[in-house]
Amino acid sequence: MSVIRRSCAVAIATFMLAGCALSGNQPVDPTKRPRITSLQVSSSRVTPGGIIGLEVTAQSPDDSKLTYHWTSSQGMISDPHSQRPHWIAPNNAFGQDTYITLSVRVIDDKQREDSRQETITVAN
Repeated sequence: MSVIRRSCAVAIATFMLAGCALSGNQPVDPTKRPRITSLQVSSSRVTPGGIIGLEVTAQSPDDSKLTYHWTSSQGMISDPHSQRPHWIAPNNAFGQDTYITLSVRVIDDKQREDSRQETITVAN
């Protein structure tokens, strides 16, 4: 009787471990990546030191948690991980317009992502 119990216990443990291993290694479905539905900037032209409001709207097909990562080629982003940060233009004194690229990446908890960018003119 103890041999049968031992065999059953081994079989159950093996099944449970195999199930855990399989569930942890499931492939990530790339078709369920987040999608940016809009990128809004309060103005596409600003003077040196001016401030522009930004907002990105995104959706996740499988309701994954989304994080936001903003970058700019110049200037400063108030909170690079916010959905609605502000961008502060650099204080350029070059006498000509400067073109700045603002980019946002939206990443879900499975590391799938979408990105967009916008060009802003700093008018001197």
